[in-house]
Amino acid sequence: KSALVRKWFDSLKENNIQPDGIFWWGFYRNPYLERFLIALFVYLSQDRFKLDDYKTSWQKTDKIKELLLEREYLIILDGLEEMQKSQTGEEFGKMQHLEFTDLLKSIADTNFKGLCLITTRFPLSDIENYLSYQKLDVEELSKEDTRLLFQRVGVRGSDEEIDKIWEDFKGHTLSLVLLANYLGPGGDIKKAGEIPKIEGKPQRMLLWYDKQLNENQRQFMKLFSLFRGTVGEKEFEAIFQPRIKMDAFHFKQMVKDLVKRRLIAEGYTTHPLIKGYFESIFDEEEKKLTHKAIYEYFGKIAKDKPETLEEMQPLFEQVYHGCSAGLYNGVFYDVYWEKIGRREERFITHKLGAWETNLSLVRNFFPDEDLSQMPLVSEKRAQSWLLNETGMGLQATGRPKEAEELFVRKTNMQIEDKDWKNASVGYQNLADLWFRTGRLKEANESAQTALELAEKAGFDKNICYSKAYLGWILHLLGKNEKAEKEFRQADELARKIWGHRDFSITGVFYADFLISIKQIDEAFELTKANLEICQSENWLNSISRCHRCLSAIERLKGNQKEAKTHLQTSLEIAKKCWLSCY
Repeated sequence: KSALVRKWFDSLKENNIQPDGIFWWGFYRNPYLERFLIALFVYLSQDRFKLDDYKTSWQKTDKIKELLLEREYLIILDGLEEMQKSQTGEEFGKMQHLEFTDLLKSIADTNFKGLCLITTRFPLSDIENYLSYQKLDVEELSKEDTRLLFQRVGVRGSDEEIDKIWEDFKGHTLSLVLLANYLGPGGDIKKAGEIPKIEGKPQRMLLWYDKQLNENQRQFMKLFSLFRGTVGEKEFEAIFQPRIKMDAFHFKQMVKDLVKRRLIAEGYTTHPLIKGYFESIFDEEEKKLTHKAIYEYFGKIAKDKPETLEEMQPLFEQVYHGCSAGLYNGVFYDVYWEKIGRREERFITHKLGAWETNLSLVRNFFPDEDLSQMPLVSEKRAQSWLLNETGMGLQATGRPKEAEELFVRKTNMQIEDKDWKNASVGYQNLADLWFRTGRLKEANESAQTALELAEKAGFDKNICYSKAYLGWILHLLGKNEKAEKEFRQADELARKIWGHRDFSITGVFYADFLISIKQIDEAFELTKANLEICQSENWLNSISRCHRCLSAIERLKGNQKEAKTHLQTSLEIAKKCWLSCY
């Protein structure tokens, strides 16, 4: 795919295609959203705007959308599958990051003057129904192109012999390219007959190819296959050379030879099928030890308190490689809990709003990412935390049915252990999920149970939260008198615990209730105070909800302009943190 785009790109000048600007990004080498956004922002802005003024990925995305409309750009996104969801089902092909979804939809649905050219192995589910979207399937290599490939490489053989090879491999491009480059200039095509007949076109070719490599080359490819993104010189020094007994000069020559053979690309990346093959032949124990070494390497270069998703990338790699090495407990407590989540602060979700990223992280703790299994940490409190965090991620990203099963399992574990405090939190989460999906009877029962367990535990914070949830659901059921009683008791308890009125999501519930019964002034006072608290903590979800409440209040006051401003702000923030609006 990349080679075809490059060939077309090289023909732009002779075909008199002259865009105002060209931006090419290869995701095989750089599968990181933040790096991509920074590079595109810097290119489009041409020093007219300061990067420091656009701190979040969403701020950069919004500005990029504006800048793209200024001129006629050619934007090439190569290997976009690195940023798409690969799991089967409804999510297959969707972008992993909502910022990217928003950017692609904007390009597809605005007066974008140029062309966005994308290569990917997956369907572009987010934009495939837009009229401006056109799909071109890359077919298998034709007989004519296969002849041309072998001729240009310099392989000796007749057209008939090349055609026979084409039929043998059913035109599979990767297999034919590997074969041509292995035979090389002056090579005899008859040697292709030595490849055994094995089912699976690329597997057949790679299995045979593997036997032609020496032990150092094979070890290099196995190590290379464990990395998810681009491998650099620093990784060569830290991971590869200590395990491949070669001096620096011969090591570099080996890398150049593997590039020449097309097993790896300059940069350094490899084709997903090649990666999968060499990872599959890695001895499991040796593979785990290598994952451990990579985990330790990323730990040395990672920041202790990164502030952005981009800065967190080494920690994300630590989670993946550490879990692949079987170091689940250390990864959970030392990396995920301490550095990514910042303990109870839940920094990655509550401060950065990165629910989907967090969901991809917690999946690493489950066997083969199977969420029906138990997380592979040893302590029950860590297991229940991961079940709950996974459920929260599923709910926040629009998968309530899957979330419910995780919440129920987590809560049942804590009931069994008589952990009433945390079981109360579980029932609060179930109450939240069920009212959002219209199951008010179940939501009411869960909120009642959450309150009973919180009182049994004697934990005031959970009593406060549970009363607010109960008040909200009673309101939805039309029982406003009972709802008001629960809300006021929760508010009084909040003042006692924190020294101020109810806040965050439960404060929003109370404000919505007050708006519904036309107590506008009290709702305004409560929401303004809530917004200040949420802004000081950078709780994106609740900030959005507070603006929505203020919009409703201003509308009822007759201030339409202010109402519109608050609602626009609410929607902008909601898009950025995967909020389920209600």
